[in-house]
Amino acid sequence: MSVNDSIGQEVTRLNQENMVIPELKQTVSELQRHKQELEEQLEEQTRGMTEKIEEISKKLQMNVEEEASQRRLLEQHEQVEREKEEVERRVEELEEVLRRQKNTETEAKTRFTQEASRLTAENMDFEEQLDMKDRLIRKLQNKIKSLQTSEKANQTPAPTIPKEYLGMLEYKREDEPKLIQYIILDLKPRGVVVNMIPNMAAQLLFMCVR
Repeated sequence: MSVNDSIGQEVTRLNQENMVIPELKQTVSELQRHKQELEEQLEEQTRGMTEKIEEISKKLQMNVEEEASQRRLLEQHEQVEREKEEVERRVEELEEVLRRQKNTETEAKTRFTQEASRLTAENMDFEEQLDMKDRLIRKLQNKIKSLQTSEKANQTPAPTIPKEYLGMLEYKREDEPKLIQYIILDLKPRGVVVNMIPNMAAQLLFMCVR
C-alpha cells in the first residue's frame, strides 16, 4: 500500500470520527442532563426522606410523651383508687364504732330502766313492810296499854304518887342494861336484823327515852 493510500484511509477514518463526535457530544450532553435529573430526583427523595424521618421522629416522640402522660395518668388513677379504698375502709370502721356505741348506749339504757324498775319495786316492798311494821307497833302499843290498864284495874288502889315518865314506852330503870343488850349489842348483821325494818332498834330505843 502506498503512502497516499494510507493517508487517504487515515483521512477517511478521521472524517468518520469527526462525524461521530457530534453524536458523542450529544450523548454526553444527554447523559449529563440525565445525571442532573437523577441527582435532582435523588436530592428531592433525600429531602423527602429527611422530612419523613423528622415527621416519624416527631410522631415517635409524641407517642413516647403520650405514653408517659398516660402512664402518669394511670398511676394517678391508681393512687386515687387506693386513697378512695382507704377512705371507705375508715368510714366503715367509724360506722362500726358508732354502731357499737349505739348498742352500748341502748344496753345501758335498758339496764338502767330495769334497775330503776327493780329499785322501785323494792322500794314499794319496803314501804309495804314499813307500813306493816308500823301497824304491828301500834297494835303492840295498844296491847301494852290494854295490859297496863288491866293490871291497874286489878291492883289495889295505892296512894297517887307523881311519876316521871322518861319516854313513850315504859320500862324499869334496872332493865336499861337489858334493853341496851337486847336492842343494840345482841343484834347481828345477819339473822333477825335482816327481817326487821331499817333503824327499828334505834326507834325503839328512842321511844324508850323520849
